[in-house]
Amino acid sequence: MEVRWEPEGHPTNLYKFRSLDGDGAEFTRQIVVESKLYLASPASFNDPFDALPNIWMKGSVRKELAYFRRLTRTYRPDLSRSERLHFAASLMAMPREAKLRHLRAGAQETVEHMAVCSFAQSPSQVLMWSHYAKNHTGICLRFNTAHHFFRASLPLEVKYSQVRPGYNAINPGPPEHLVDLLLTKAIFWNYEKEWRLVETKDVGTRPFPPEALDGIYFGCRTSTEHKEMVRRWVVARGRPLELHQAVAEIDTFGLKFERVE
Repeated sequence: MEVRWEPEGHPTNLYKFRSLDGDGAEFTRQIVVESKLYLASPASFNDPFDALPNIWMKGSVRKELAYFRRLTRTYRPDLSRSERLHFAASLMAMPREAKLRHLRAGAQETVEHMAVCSFAQSPSQVLMWSHYAKNHTGICLRFNTAHHFFRASLPLEVKYSQVRPGYNAINPGPPEHLVDLLLTKAIFWNYEKEWRLVETKDVGTRPFPPEALDGIYFGCRTSTEHKEMVRRWVVARGRPLELHQAVAEIDTFGLKFERVE
């Protein structure tokens, strides 16, 4: 499926909130110094519904049989034609709930083989600092979406809904519809304003051009020790970054950012 890059529909920058403690520090160092992003399976995320739309089956017996035959051709290419027909017929004979269990298990396996890197749309969201930058003691990394890296690896916007999305396995609709389903989360996550890089490859680190990362924001509770550590990382990467300090507003529940050297 071709996805077109529409600059006016994307934020100028995307942000990644990171901890500076424990294992989180090493992954953060890899981003800053080695220009590597880690792509993880949605199955490891903190939302059990992530990338798992509800699946049902509704259609005629003929369409259902055709669906199971297509499924068998795709996932059991080792079988002969007669064996595939027999296997598809055995799937048809299963009770409906058993069929759905198999389909949902297959969806879970698909999710486990997706590789995702998440970004936020704004550095100002207090809850993002609380949840992903260890209570404002970490940092927020700023990426420039005008860089060719983000044109080649198109970030996709997550949508939020009151209703859990789902699709009819027999007639799932166009590929664009399936992409929307995989990128829809519950409405209570909407404060994240998330964007994602998605690959159908193994999880792990991926290189990115160093110039695509152009700024770092210190949390309002980032320690002096951790700030000095991050500054050493910036020196080690050999390319300067804009540094900013988050400051808690006096008269609102908001954050402001001040440029620092």
